[in-house]
Amino acid sequence: MADKITLKKGDIIAVDLTGNGEEKFRVLAIEGTTAKLLAMEDAATISFGNDNTYAGSRLDKFLNEEWFGRLTDAAKAAIVPQEIAQSRCTWHDEPDAIEEENPTYTYQHQYDWNDDDYDNWNVEEVVPVGERNVFALDIKDIYDYVGKRWITSAELNTLFFGTDKGIWSWVWLRSAGAGTSSYAMYVRGDSGRVNANFATTSRAARPALNIDISKVEWRTVA
Repeated sequence: MADKITLKKGDIIAVDLTGNGEEKFRVLAIEGTTAKLLAMEDAATISFGNDNTYAGSRLDKFLNEEWFGRLTDAAKAAIVPQEIAQSRCTWHDEPDAIEEENPTYTYQHQYDWNDDDYDNWNVEEVVPVGERNVFALDIKDIYDYVGKRWITSAELNTLFFGTDKGIWSWVWLRSAGAGTSSYAMYVRGDSGRVNANFATTSRAARPALNIDISKVEWRTVA
């Protein structure tokens, strides 16, 4: 087992949670021996659900029930449940420039590596979901990770895909469009941005979880 003290945000670790071999996870945060992890590989390609409510959705049940059910007893015992919520957001095309002070909206993300084109998401409502062992990330988790309210395409893709270049992969978030029951949000790797589309379409499911790393075998790989 690796030295806990050396583990830091941004590291990629290899850990076998299922008994079927190591999988890679990015460390999103570390507090004591509890690490918040994001899987670096897709667990499935599924719809978000019949609508964009996360609690009880197809995505929620797959991650917190089906995927969690695949874990070994030791891994399940090491999971630290988290109370989560769903951000419901509106999209705004402008301003295109990063707003360092007095921002118009909650978050900004670069569009397709273009320094002159940033899109905007404003959080209109935060809906409690409840306690979960495994979950999809919320848009808030992305910006908590980078520690600022804007993110470049390179930073977003590095976080989710391990590359600062474009990649043909679309990953569900648990966030959703506000004022609609149809649109759910996802990370779009080919254009390095956060997008939204019908919840009934298929995207990748990526497990995120909190785990006591002192209770599992792991090693740092990047």
